[in-house]
Amino acid sequence: VHDRDDPLVLEMIGQAMDPLSLKLEMRRRLSRPGAPLQFHMVEEDEIDEQNFRLLPEEWMETSLGCLQTAPVEKIRENSKRYTRAWHAPDLDFIEVRVEHGKTGGNHLEMRITELTFGQDEVAARPGCAGLQAPGSHD
Repeated sequence: VHDRDDPLVLEMIGQAMDPLSLKLEMRRRLSRPGAPLQFHMVEEDEIDEQNFRLLPEEWMETSLGCLQTAPVEKIRENSKRYTRAWHAPDLDFIEVRVEHGKTGGNHLEMRITELTFGQDEVAARPGCAGLQAPGSHD
């Protein structure tokens, strides 16, 4: 039901997802190198194909310390809007940062502040500067 209208019935296409299911499926696919990043998402009144691209790996300073990330960008044709999310492979590809906005307009940014898996709180790691100190190696 949308805006108190009569129920709208959409014909399901493939494995159409809601926004939360898409985030969970994105994590699953990122854990499988080469998996396609194309999804069918239920929008307000339609099922829309959404495509993403994996960007080059980045190291990112977070409240959990320095994390290797797999950045993903939503592909939009002829749009000033952008959406990017950074997933941490060492943390089961959970999103640690998200940016969404419009070029020259509003900008929304979310960053992870803490993380608990089950009953275990994830301890902070060293910062990125510590990893670049002389004598520190992988």
